[in-house]
Amino acid sequence: MDAKHYDIVIVGAGLVGSSLVRALAQQDLRIALIEAHSSQTQSQSARADDRALALSVSSQRYFQAIGLWSELIPHASPIHHVHISNRGRFGFARLPKEELGHPALGYVIGATPLSQIVQHSFSGQSNLDVYQPATLTKVQTHAKQVQLQLQTDSGAFNIHSRLLVMADGGHSRDLLPLAVETHDFGQAALICNVDVNQEHHGKAYERFTDNGPLALLPLKGRRYAVVWTLDSQTLSDYLALDDSAFLQALQQQFGWRAGQFTRAAPRSSWLLRQEYMPSPGTGRILCVGNAAHKMHPVAGQGLNLGLRDIAVLAELLTDTNLTMPSLVQQYLRQRLPVQQRLLKRTTLLVNSFSNTQAGMGLLRNLGLLALDHTPPLKTWTMRYLTGLEDSHSRLLRGLALNA
Repeated sequence: MDAKHYDIVIVGAGLVGSSLVRALAQQDLRIALIEAHSSQTQSQSARADDRALALSVSSQRYFQAIGLWSELIPHASPIHHVHISNRGRFGFARLPKEELGHPALGYVIGATPLSQIVQHSFSGQSNLDVYQPATLTKVQTHAKQVQLQLQTDSGAFNIHSRLLVMADGGHSRDLLPLAVETHDFGQAALICNVDVNQEHHGKAYERFTDNGPLALLPLKGRRYAVVWTLDSQTLSDYLALDDSAFLQALQQQFGWRAGQFTRAAPRSSWLLRQEYMPSPGTGRILCVGNAAHKMHPVAGQGLNLGLRDIAVLAELLTDTNLTMPSLVQQYLRQRLPVQQRLLKRTTLLVNSFSNTQAGMGLLRNLGLLALDHTPPLKTWTMRYLTGLEDSHSRLLRGLALNA
């Protein structure tokens, strides 16, 4: 059988890969999507994922542009206000939506409904072939195409593509001639959902505790998603507590601003590790999303950065004057500086609020007060957190590619 030829092959049907497939639905491009897990396993994993994800304003506009926001909004809770504070200190900063002039600063949505809606959105897409389950086992680059070897239950075979986009979280990076830099933060994130005894009115919190940054993200009803950055020993201690003792510890560390925590859902955790490609592309190959950059969740930018990356990529793919190698170079010129700045800012934030040296507490509090009382700095910070500082493509402005 002759090998099939595609314009673009996307490896990985997670949120970033699937969102890119959906964005390109109306384009004159032959697309293949490769996913290692069966549809049944993928569906079971999606249902078991109880994480809450924070979507920035730019991400909301992206999903609006690709026609999915009307399905997502019933599952999303808006963020109207962000309160940032340092436990036991006087510094704080308030970021209300009114100062930015937007209906919300972002939205919190469960990973399960988000994944299911995005992954089901391209069912029957006419310009798409899906290979699932299929594993990418070999990549060979040539002057005019990339040759890919896939392994399925039926055996191995080859396909060809003008462009290869890796969106599988880095699982196939050893097949690529691209370097990766890593940094272990020595921390882990404890995640769970908690109920409270009062309405949250769309208020989110970022509280820097003695044990690490603690975020509360508003969910539907009187519920918050908890994302708590901890060292490994403290994490083990908190995971071993029963629900009542954990709620007491959470209340003691966070305080009473959000009310009383009354019930905790099961807790889980993941290790925090930064992975970054100094150049996530070469020739006819690009890495996007977590395949190109994994970062600390303190600023909630991981998924949002991935969506901004593929919004730019999707727009470049509509430019018929670009060859694939020149498209890759154009993408890198646009996105690498943005990715580098964001990684540096996130690392600086982690280091600043994890530093226990004498005098650092005072400096952190003065910084928060300066943020709260300096309108230009506050506006810039809010635009950074909402993704509006980096929303130049059509999709990130809520506009369809073909409009």
